[in-house]
Amino acid sequence: MLKPVNDKDLDCICPEIRPEHMNWWHQTMGVSSPSICENIAIGVIDTGFLGHKNIPSLVYHSKHSDTPLKEDSHGSQIVRLITNGANGFENGLLSDVKIHFFDAKLNASSSLARGVTFPTEKLDENLVIEGIDYLSGVVGVDLINLSAGCKEAVEPEVLTEAIKTAELRGCLVIAATGNEGHYEASLPARLPEVVGVGGVGVSNIAPRGTYVDLMQGNAEADNQVGSVSGVGEFFVHARSCRSKGLDVIAPSIGVTLTMSTGYVTDIEGTSFGCPMVTSVLAKKLDQDQVYLEASAERRAQRARAVLQGMCRDVGFNKNDQGMGIPMLEGRAK
Repeated sequence: MLKPVNDKDLDCICPEIRPEHMNWWHQTMGVSSPSICENIAIGVIDTGFLGHKNIPSLVYHSKHSDTPLKEDSHGSQIVRLITNGANGFENGLLSDVKIHFFDAKLNASSSLARGVTFPTEKLDENLVIEGIDYLSGVVGVDLINLSAGCKEAVEPEVLTEAIKTAELRGCLVIAATGNEGHYEASLPARLPEVVGVGGVGVSNIAPRGTYVDLMQGNAEADNQVGSVSGVGEFFVHARSCRSKGLDVIAPSIGVTLTMSTGYVTDIEGTSFGCPMVTSVLAKKLDQDQVYLEASAERRAQRARAVLQGMCRDVGFNKNDQGMGIPMLEGRAK
């Protein structure tokens, strides 16, 4: 039975999505079924959303009084990819995990709001910096997911310092590289202290003639393809920022997602590969006794080492894949 697609969602690229195509990216990340993550806390810095109170495992942190965005904002989509929660989400890689969500949405009173039309899903980069410090220091999360770049960071050195401080506290920041197709990741993904997540396409998941199929064909024509034995075939996602700052890759095109209305759509961007990496790493660390017993200054280093051990070589040029795709049990070596 076909599920309806949200015709108002501009990212939708397939006229209909079959049930067997719903969670293909679960298999790509080596997740056979969502499971509970008991010992790891994930921080998410993104745009706020309505309905966050319906997720029992989510703690919402906001520094301004603006009404959060709609139910299906960018921040909501990131959370949906991480956890199923308890309110009917159908997509999350983890069935339950403690999430501390920091709302960094740009509001009208911000010094960065000039020329911006509201409502907006832009982030206030000053709040991003504050969120990194708050989540790693006051809250003490293990991982921070940042599915956005700070292209206009007014004080990039302050951003860098916040991330270095988070690392010393034992918190690893995982950030999307960006979607401009440049050969350099955006800030903060390209910083050495950050895990930069780029995108990858999975071959033969989309109907013929769709946008995903077209992107696959273009990659094949340029010989930008690869495979992982027992997992599948892959192609370079041309819109993903690559080379400098790229550490790992994850699905970023044709990613299926169930919206709050029950509609099923598909989305594109390194924003969405980022929480997949955060999720599988969180689950791996949840079972890693060395990590759980490590001192603060060694935890981030251990997390990075564990992530490296999870990665599978796709066969791309290193500039297009970094260490490869991190996969859970049964997939990674």
